Amino acid sequence: MVKMSIGKFSPPCHRPRRARHRHLCRERKVLHPRRCPRRPRCNLQKKTRYQDEVNAAIERKLKTSQHRERQKSQQRQSNARIKNGNAKTNSKTTNFPNSPQSTELYQQMETKIAQLRNIYQTSKSNPNAETKERYLSAITLADYLKHRDTVIHDGGTYQMEAIEVYHDALNTLQSVWREMIRDGQDTRQPTIDIENIHPSTSNYQSLNRELFLDNPSKSIEGLLCATHTNLAKTYFLSNMFERAVDSYDECLAYDTSYMDALTYRAQAYIILGRYAEAGRDYSRVLEMDRDRIFVDAVTGLAKVLSAKEEE
Repeated sequence: MVKMSIGKFSPPCHRPRRARHRHLCRERKVLHPRRCPRRPRCNLQKKTRYQDEVNAAIERKLKTSQHRERQKSQQRQSNARIKNGNAKTNSKTTNFPNSPQSTELYQQMETKIAQLRNIYQTSKSNPNAETKERYLSAITLADYLKHRDTVIHDGGTYQMEAIEVYHDALNTLQSVWREMIRDGQDTRQPTIDIENIHPSTSNYQSLNRELFLDNPSKSIEGLLCATHTNLAKTYFLSNMFERAVDSYDECLAYDTSYMDALTYRAQAYIILGRYAEAGRDYSRVLEMDRDRIFVDAVTGLAKVLSAKEEE
């Protein structure tokens, strides 16, 4: 008969095999190796990459706050000097190398704008100035402001001023037009003989012949149409498309076949999603434009047709 040692073996257990194994481990105070793996020791003395990044971020934040404090103190000191009258002002602005202000063209156009603005304000404030000089100076200034914003791309600095000057010129032109209608004068008579200077104008009718003339040579209605059209183009550049369409409509009220207004009104119609009206305007321009001056009508009509196909 085999004797059993009580110290080495435990009494028999009627539990399942896995439960019996855990039970024996608990009795012998042995940790199961699969349940309790040994964790690696954490070395707190060793710096990690995360800690380095955190420390670098803290240093950057500290430097930024110190820099802001220095700027605030400098601003307070400069304000104090200005308040006491000890600061020497400098009218020159800082021009960065890549900014539009650093170019020679920008400086030339700013000088030209200052000259035209001076002429316009002088003719406007002078009660003895002729009416023609007043509206021609306004149109010249507004046209140059619009041209400047199309050349210098800095967010349309002079668009609102151009719109205001255009409205001033239109008010003067409309008053002159009403006086000529009341006196029975011809409002479509240019100041020069168009056919002798521009023989190609014989292919066009009504006010379209004055598209080749400069502003002083145009008739009153020709100036009204050209000014309304340029005002509408300025509205278009300012993303005011509904106002652009209204200004084109006012131009076409004087001449329904004015090709410049029809072409660019169609562009505004495309932006507004009015493709049928844009197609009609482009078709009319292509019928009248025998010399293909307005090439935008061809590309615009192609855009209208492709947009209709996508619908």
